[in-house]
Amino acid sequence: MDDEATLREAIEKYFRSLGCEVDGVGTGHDALERAAHLEYDAVLLDLRLPDIRGDEVLARLQEMSRAPGRVVFITGDTQSDAARHVQEATGHPTVAKPFLLDELAAMVLAEEAA
Repeated sequence: MDDEATLREAIEKYFRSLGCEVDGVGTGHDALERAAHLEYDAVLLDLRLPDIRGDEVLARLQEMSRAPGRVVFITGDTQSDAARHVQEATGHPTVAKPFLLDELAAMVLAEEAA
């Protein structure tokens, strides 16, 4: 889930090339709507979205009992107090924009092994 269409499409294409089934969305509301009907092994959440923060999306997924075990936050603002708080509060890793797709995949796969 990322509101930047170009980045979202690059992530989708890259993970598909790794053999993953991918479902990309640009808003928190879209993510919640899809998660209500589908199960996911992993979720990549942008912390800053136009409608709902990524950590709020995760909290709602948890309330719905739809949160996967693997969650990785993506943000361009890793130095902010808010970003640090999310990582500390959730225990899920955060990847800073800009990032290499290999770096993101390694983070997701590390979460898979956890």
